[in-house]
Amino acid sequence: MKAKFALLLIGLGMLMLFLSACSGQEEAALPNLPYATVTARAGLNIRSGPAEEYPSIGTLDFGDDTAIVGRSADSTWWVIPVLGADNNQGWISTSFVKTFNTENVPVIPPPAPAPTASDSDITGIVWKWQTYEDVASGTSTRVDDPNKYTIVFNTDGTTTGRADCNTFSGTYSQANGFAISVTPDVMAACDQGSLDQQFLNLLDNVAAGGPDGAGGLTLQTAGGAETMRFSNGGPAE
Repeated sequence: MKAKFALLLIGLGMLMLFLSACSGQEEAALPNLPYATVTARAGLNIRSGPAEEYPSIGTLDFGDDTAIVGRSADSTWWVIPVLGADNNQGWISTSFVKTFNTENVPVIPPPAPAPTASDSDITGIVWKWQTYEDVASGTSTRVDDPNKYTIVFNTDGTTTGRADCNTFSGTYSQANGFAISVTPDVMAACDQGSLDQQFLNLLDNVAAGGPDGAGGLTLQTAGGAETMRFSNGGPAE
């Protein structure tokens, strides 16, 4: 009996050593990639460059993790991947995140500052749709590829833009609020999951909006029931 018990203990010991070795091999195989965790309770703006003067192109919430692909020369801003942004990159302040494995992160030169809109001037800029907020449901949706959903306001009161696989044109007015009327140039069927119809319908129902004070553009339907937030994508060609 004692012999069997001793053999059992030896077997359990060997099993634990084996599992421990396997666990160590798995941990060693995991890459130590640089990443950040947001520590700001109010969330964090993602900007198009390493300064407050650059427009916000999105946000991260408290506790969100994001990969890090670069840093500013003075190491006060991190570069993170942002699908649809210029070079698919955005910048976040180092003051509001906890970082890991960033010893060898390369320096990335800043982009040229995008033109900022004044209190009333929104013309001549490619506005890229970033987020959609529905007050009734309390939901906020981030647009996967803002490059596919854009609008340009021209000085003559006309507007043009893109709704995924479709382009559109129309008119707008900032008299007594904000009104937009758009018509697809050719209404094609986009891929499943496209937001083209929702984007066009929202634009047609805009009742208020303007620069958000941080370099972006906000458009709302009547009573602020639905909100669309846009980033400054640079001058329209």
